[in-house]
Amino acid sequence: LSTPSRPGQPLASRKVVQSTERIRALVESLPKASCEAQEREIFALTALRDFCCGAKEHREAAVLSGAVPKLLTLLVPSSEAEVAAAAAQTLRNIAADRSGARALQSA
Repeated sequence: LSTPSRPGQPLASRKVVQSTERIRALVESLPKASCEAQEREIFALTALRDFCCGAKEHREAAVLSGAVPKLLTLLVPSSEAEVAAAAAQTLRNIAADRSGARALQSA
């Protein structure tokens, strides 16, 4: 994951493995289902979605940081459409791996 797929192309930051602490901080900054999402919370959600799309290590860190239950609470009908869509996309990314799919099933 540390080299671009095509020589001379820039490496996408989502493919650079981030620290577990950084992923945990994003999970802790996720919006709350009962409140209107703030810009920083939406940023954390979309950043987590993008990182979970890029590397298995990010998906595993998100699961260990408790992202699945928090993301599931954002799928309620009262959530903002942008927030619910990003939460669903993040859950889809997490479920791409067997361990993430298991975490989603057991939540």
